[in-house]
Amino acid sequence: MRTETQTTDCTDASDGPHLARLRAVTGGFRASERGVSHVVGVVLVLAIVLAGVVSIVGFGVTGLSDSTTDVSDTAVERDLTGFARAVDSAAVHSDSAAGTTTVEMSVAEMAESDASLAVDGDAGRLSLTLENGSSQQELVNTSLGLVEYRNPRSESRIAYQSGLVLSAPDARATPAVIRANDISHRRAGNAESLTLHVLRLTGTVWVDRQLELSAGATDDLSPEVLVGDGAPQTDLVLRVDSTYSEGWELALRDALPADRTEFSHSGTELEVVYEVPDEGLFLHAYRHEVTVGGQ
Repeated sequence: MRTETQTTDCTDASDGPHLARLRAVTGGFRASERGVSHVVGVVLVLAIVLAGVVSIVGFGVTGLSDSTTDVSDTAVERDLTGFARAVDSAAVHSDSAAGTTTVEMSVAEMAESDASLAVDGDAGRLSLTLENGSSQQELVNTSLGLVEYRNPRSESRIAYQSGLVLSAPDARATPAVIRANDISHRRAGNAESLTLHVLRLTGTVWVDRQLELSAGATDDLSPEVLVGDGAPQTDLVLRVDSTYSEGWELALRDALPADRTEFSHSGTELEVVYEVPDEGLFLHAYRHEVTVGGQ
């Protein structure tokens, strides 16, 4: 008897008809093709990882730049506030008619950049007038000077003017009052008093340099002290023409009584009308000249 041997192809029961036909045509998946697929997968993973790293580094650099800008602005605000205190020490709070003091300007961030402190002795103007009907008495009309910093990495600007330190994130924003100037109003019973110091600054400010501040003799603008007593309606009119007049308004609104004061703007000029009470006003107004020099 002859024994016949039959050969049967074994196919996995899980193979579908489409996979079976594919194997029949291609002869199955070759090892070289499986290797190519593995390489392509590795390349894709590496590309995704690199894209993520680049994004993280990009966001980190942007954040670091913004942080550096913030630190620089904060340092300038701090130094100009110290500068304002030194000016007051030489002029407003000096024990003598004329004083001298020194102050350090140590803004390292500014020195390492293209930024600088610009001083304009003619920038800004302030006038103070007593008006009684058609009669006017001008007490002072003077330029103020301006120390200004503009950040080269942003549009921010920070300035000192007549005791005020003001800061704005750009040229269109209303400046914030970082430090108020020496203007104060007091009311005790029926008596009201107003103290006003007008500071005019000239000279040059150097970064990373010890500055010498010299104040001239104080000019008393209201030697009679009491104004408007028993007279018809008298107004004290203060006008400030400055690129920072909006910041001036914020400072003066905090210093003057709202029930007696009116504010109006025309371009860069701020007009403040203070209604003198019938009992009169004890006015203490002074003008100071301060010169800045470097050592």
